[in-house]
Amino acid sequence: MSNTLSRNRVFHVLKHARILFVDVNEISYKNARTILMEMEMTIDLAKSGAEAMEMALQKRYDAILLNTEMPALDVQLAAHQLRELDSGRRVPIIAMTTNPIRGKDKQKENMEMDAYLSKPIEPIRLLCVLRRVILSSSYHQSYHSDGIFDL
Repeated sequence: MSNTLSRNRVFHVLKHARILFVDVNEISYKNARTILMEMEMTIDLAKSGAEAMEMALQKRYDAILLNTEMPALDVQLAAHQLRELDSGRRVPIIAMTTNPIRGKDKQKENMEMDAYLSKPIEPIRLLCVLRRVILSSSYHQSYHSDGIFDL
């Protein structure tokens, strides 16, 4: 990814965002980490739903990227539990899948997801989805009050 994206004013709202990446695939994590760190974002890795819960209790995240195909993970339950951590807060959850059609179907049947991304993750798509869900979340609006919406 070029420095042009990191200097693009459209993506400026993502600067310093905190992202929780829930996946067992370290290659996917490293790819996402490279993209997000260039945008001066923080990205943490959880390798299970339980670890994601523990991390989300310790730190406030602007969005969660959740692999919907992790072994032994009840995606709907994990998303629901992440939503219930703090009453009134609705951190955006983005489903990641290697099957885009199934991802759309899961998003429709599981209203806990705010968006989906197909893997492998494309940098511009990742940034566009993060920007959309973070800006539209009441969680973000209640947390930031510094004119961040001025584009």
